[in-house]
Amino acid sequence: LTRSQIIILIALYYRGAVTMSRIAEFIASSKEQATRAVAGMVEHGLVERLENPDNRTRVYVRLTGTGRTYIEKCRAELQAQLHEKVDAALTEEEKEQLRAALETAVTLLNKVQDAGQ
Repeated sequence: LTRSQIIILIALYYRGAVTMSRIAEFIASSKEQATRAVAGMVEHGLVERLENPDNRTRVYVRLTGTGRTYIEKCRAELQAQLHEKVDAALTEEEKEQLRAALETAVTLLNKVQDAGQ
């Protein structure tokens, strides 16, 4: 998978079905480039296109079951690798400090996101 395709899969995992225009925004490219990126993932069964019956020019893309399974598998592997590295490098006290810092970062990022909507 390309970097753009990975970004698309992650966005679809967290946001559900989105339009091709929105996908182009996620990967900071044109709709044509987004369409090419999605086409490869459709061929591999990771995503599917859905037409809006009320507006045939508006196409949505969403993960398939295979795509969701793929993302969840990758996520689990990354978490396991991260836990292994953290366990090897940090003391229990440092792990607690890291957890608290990450919670603060998530809270602040959510606040920034809420302010932008």
